[in-house]
Amino acid sequence: MKALPKWSIWITAWAYILALVAATILPSGTNTFGGWDLAVTPALQNVLHVPAYALLAILVFLALSTSHTLGGREILWIGLACCAFGLLLEFLQAAIPGRMASLTDALLNLCGIVVGCLALMCWPRIVRTRTCRHLPESSEV
Repeated sequence: MKALPKWSIWITAWAYILALVAATILPSGTNTFGGWDLAVTPALQNVLHVPAYALLAILVFLALSTSHTLGGREILWIGLACCAFGLLLEFLQAAIPGRMASLTDALLNLCGIVVGCLALMCWPRIVRTRTCRHLPESSEV
């Protein structure tokens, strides 16, 4: 499988970050931009934090990684940066009409980031296992 060009990963990551910002800071309610979140139940909104921030961590890693090597230190820094981003968005929500900052949301963001970072750490093992299954058996002489 051919690797995606680096610029397409950067564009995807930035588009996703902007989508998260928009979804987070758009006002809630019935004005021109508000009301978009009324169609989604609060319980579903909470559940969606986990995959949203897991995907954020993975996209940020792919955009910043130069060789797709998965060093623990690199993943840790990306996780911390994503946590700071999530906390900033939660803080900004306190100033948006109809929105409020939530410790629950911040913790769910953190859970998603942990899931994303764990997926990044497990990825080499998954790829190696799937690749090894398709290799011919070595015959010992």
